[in-house]
Amino acid sequence: MVEAMRRSDHDNGDARGVMLSFDVEDWNRIMGARVGQIDGPAQSAAFERQMQAIFELLDQTGWKATFFLLGTTLERHPEIAREIARRNDEIASHGYRHEPVYRMSPDAFRRDLEKSIEIIDKFCGKRPLGYRAPYFSINRDCVWAYELIAELGFVYDSSQYDSPWVHRRLKDIPTEPYRLRLPSGRDLIEMPLSVWKMRRMTIPIGGGSYWRVLPKSFLALGLRESSRNTSPSALYFHPYECDPDALHLDPDASATGFQHFLAAYWNIRFNVARRWLLPRIRQVLSHFEVTTYIQTVQRIRPPHEIVQRRLSCEGWVD
Repeated sequence: MVEAMRRSDHDNGDARGVMLSFDVEDWNRIMGARVGQIDGPAQSAAFERQMQAIFELLDQTGWKATFFLLGTTLERHPEIAREIARRNDEIASHGYRHEPVYRMSPDAFRRDLEKSIEIIDKFCGKRPLGYRAPYFSINRDCVWAYELIAELGFVYDSSQYDSPWVHRRLKDIPTEPYRLRLPSGRDLIEMPLSVWKMRRMTIPIGGGSYWRVLPKSFLALGLRESSRNTSPSALYFHPYECDPDALHLDPDASATGFQHFLAAYWNIRFNVARRWLLPRIRQVLSHFEVTTYIQTVQRIRPPHEIVQRRLSCEGWVD
């Protein structure tokens, strides 16, 4: 059972806001491993440079953000985890390995979550309350994952994004935070990524490549419309998108021809309009109240009107 939750009329008035988040994963290592790139100091330096650019943005604007932390990245960069904790930004989980949930068994997913919680607690000194699946990969094939997320003590999930890039995604989900009632009796607050419902079109404006290619004025208008009389819009970005230098994958000489081709393709694709992203985030979000995900969860009040929906066995929200 799903209950969509609206803010009380008196809660923040007509204020419009956004929830800012970063999926903290090392793009150079994740993508480099797929094209036969030898791991080395250059990859570590690139990730640290990317995170420094994010910290500088937050320092200059005074914003707080939610960081969804990947366990394998934290193991290699514990100093980044400690810095996020020191800054008092929100710490959440992005899992341990960067693997789609629909490719895991329930037991494997449980182990991945438990390892993530352990690593975050070790380096940050706190237990995460929020979770986001890699690739927004809780889809119609693995809705069982919500039971495990709730069972392990997470308060909210942010793995739903009504984007055509998401494999077998849940469609027609609420556009604002909603309470997911689970068969076990547990519940979980779902924080879907922002989309703009415009007539018969659903336009993803939650982050990623959409923010690199869509006009600033279009993004600002979409955020105003999607957050009108509802909870703040949910946004996500990645460290690699904030790199002040060009992204570059360099396969080893032993890599296959296809791996060399794939690296060349990704070097083009992931650099397109990327240098515009940080200035665009700063300019567009300057007109909004910027909050963390957990701040929005804490602000949610009992709604005047509850919209009831059911989650079918195929994973569709009706």
